[in-house]
Amino acid sequence: MTEAASLERLLPQNVEAEYGVLGSIIIDPEALILVADFLHADDFYRDAHRTIYEVMLHLYNQQRAADFITICDVLESRAKLEEVGGASYITSLINQVPTSGKPFSVASSGQRHRSQQRLTRPKMTRPSWWSGPSNSSSRSVNVP
Repeated sequence: MTEAASLERLLPQNVEAEYGVLGSIIIDPEALILVADFLHADDFYRDAHRTIYEVMLHLYNQQRAADFITICDVLESRAKLEEVGGASYITSLINQVPTSGKPFSVASSGQRHRSQQRLTRPKMTRPSWWSGPSNSSSRSVNVP
């Protein structure tokens, strides 16, 4: 695993929010309209979720519903269905959604985590406004 990939695994994440967003969109494809303006594929922590969301956006841009069958068909045509976990994984996304009416709030929560990642990622140094504890005069952030 590369250093960048290792670092990515340590950054703030909310995989449950990703399940909620994707599952909500599969249940109600029109829910994509609520999040498409601010939620991007690279906001997803899991590669499989990025791929699934890219397919959803692709279908939306083609004015096609991003429902279970259509998503699976597109993933299969791109030889990505098994890579994301298969149709059973897509089904599990649906089953993990408490309600389909909350994709905006779930996506917003995921967006906050992604914003935290962006703050942490660039140079791994503390910004000048940081007032947290420091064990040395170095401005580097210690990542476990």
